[in-house]
Amino acid sequence: MTAAPLRKPTRIGAVLAVAFAVLASVLVPADDAQAATTADTFEAQIYAQVNKERKAGGLSALLPSAKLDSAAQGWAHTMARTGDFRHNPDTVGAAGGWAYGWMGIGENIAYGHADGAAVMVGWMDSPGHRANILRREFDRIGVGVAFRGATPYYVQVFGVSGTGESVKVAQLYGHATRPIAAGTPAISGTVAVGRTLTAKPGTWTSGATFRYQWLRDGKAISRATSPSYTPVAADAGRKLSVKVTGSRAGYVSASKTSAAKTVARGTLAGVTPTVSGTAKAGSTLTAKAGTWKPAPVTVRYQWLRDGKAIAGATASTYRLVKADARRKITVRVTGTKTGYTTASKTSAAKLIAG
Repeated sequence: MTAAPLRKPTRIGAVLAVAFAVLASVLVPADDAQAATTADTFEAQIYAQVNKERKAGGLSALLPSAKLDSAAQGWAHTMARTGDFRHNPDTVGAAGGWAYGWMGIGENIAYGHADGAAVMVGWMDSPGHRANILRREFDRIGVGVAFRGATPYYVQVFGVSGTGESVKVAQLYGHATRPIAAGTPAISGTVAVGRTLTAKPGTWTSGATFRYQWLRDGKAISRATSPSYTPVAADAGRKLSVKVTGSRAGYVSASKTSAAKTVARGTLAGVTPTVSGTAKAGSTLTAKAGTWKPAPVTVRYQWLRDGKAIAGATASTYRLVKADARRKITVRVTGTKTGYTTASKTSAAKLIAG
C-alpha cells in the first residue's frame, strides 16, 4: 500500500552541502552551446557513477526522472546565474510537489569540480552526500549542471516514488559542509632504505585531522598509514610518495599526494674487524667481524697477504703457512643485506715472523 505523502515537510540538516575542487582544472566552455554540451556530458558522468556506487553497495539502480531532472537543472542554473550557493528552499515543489506522489526528496549540491567524475569523488568522500547517494529508499534521480563563467554548479535531486519504500521524513539534505583548504604534502628525511621518513601535510584549514597512506610507485603500501614510514628493501629504486587526506567536521574532506621520490639503497654500518692469534707460520688466526647494523647482516671473509687475496682463505679463521713469513696479513670483512649497498672493512695488518 502506498503511504500518504507528508504535507508538512521537515528539513534535516538544512544547511549547505558543498564539495571542494581545484578550479584551475575546470573546463571553460567557450559559449552557451558548448556549455550545454559540457553540462550534458557531466550529467551523464554523474548518473553513471551514482549507479556504479550503488551497485557496489548492493543497491538497486536509480532510474532517471524528468521531474527531478527539471528540479536539479533549474536549481543549478539559478545558482550559476546568481552565484548564491545554497540548497533549494523548495526542492519538493520544484519536483512537482507532494501531490505528484513523492514519498521523500533529497538533494546534494556542489560547485567547482572539474567534471562529473570529480564531483562524485567529493560527494562520496562526504558522509552526508554519500548517505543520499546510497540511501536504500531512493529509487529516482535527477541531475543538473550549469556554468557561471568557468565554474560548474552541480545538483543531484533524489526521490522516493509512489512505488518506492517510504521514508520517515519529507525532505533529506546532504551533510553540512564547506570547502576544506588543502595543503601540499611533502616527505621529510633522507629517502633511503632503513631511514625513517615523515609526512608533512602542509597548510590546511585550521583544525583539520589527517589520514596517511604511503605509496610505492603510486600503489598503497599495506599497513603504511602512519605519519612516518621507514623504507624497506622492496622500496629500493622505487618511487615513494604519501597521500594525505584532510578532514574536519562541517567540511568536505580532500586528498593530496606529495611529489614522488626515488628510494636509495640503505647504508650498512660496519666496524673494523680484529684479528687474534700468534703471528707465526703454523698458527691459526681468528677474525672477529664485530656488530654490523641494521641486523641481520650477512658477512663474508677474505684473508689478504700484503693486500692481495689468498686463494681459498675465506673462512673466519686462517692457518698461517711458510709463504706468509715476513708478510703482512689482514682480513677483509664484507657485509651484505638486501636493499643496502654492500660495504667492506679491513683489519689492521699483522706482520708474520719469519
